[in-house]
Amino acid sequence: MVGAVWDELGGLLVEQFRVPSDRSRYPDALIVESPGRAILGPDELPDIGSSRVWAVEVKSGAVDMGVLGQALFGAELAQLVMPEA
Repeated sequence: MVGAVWDELGGLLVEQFRVPSDRSRYPDALIVESPGRAILGPDELPDIGSSRVWAVEVKSGAVDMGVLGQALFGAELAQLVMPEA
């Protein structure tokens, strides 16, 4: 499913992006707006400048509050690492 979202948005794909914190967090993926397409490793921090960044959470089944929370807080955690995004 992450691949389908990446196909639609393009850019840089970071699967299982590691957000450094006292308890490591791993959003399913970050997609960073970029004219080129590339897959980066989970510990690679792309140069984002003023690019848009999408936090992607993929789950089988219905969307519920848990999934929505993971997506929301995944974006918040990514912003801690990349405040200019």
